[in-house]
Amino acid sequence: MTKPISDPTWEAVGEKLDVVARLLAYLVAAQHENLEQRAVALNSLGLSAAEIARVCNTTRNTISVRLAEAKKKPKRKQSKRARKLGREG
Repeated sequence: MTKPISDPTWEAVGEKLDVVARLLAYLVAAQHENLEQRAVALNSLGLSAAEIARVCNTTRNTISVRLAEAKKKPKRKQSKRARKLGREG
């Protein structure tokens, strides 16, 4: 029979996972040039506006505005090269 894991152990594991998640979010954000691109990328990974705001060192309202602006913009068409690579792969 396995021994149940104590609450302090689960709390410690949860804290470590939170750190890993934040580090990964910082890495994703660092790959984008501006706040709107960062917000869209992190939102597509499932982060909430509040979580994105913490990663980007801004407010939840600012992130909400950036995400709304991004939704209004027309989608950029794929370049010929990107379409060609998509068919080949």
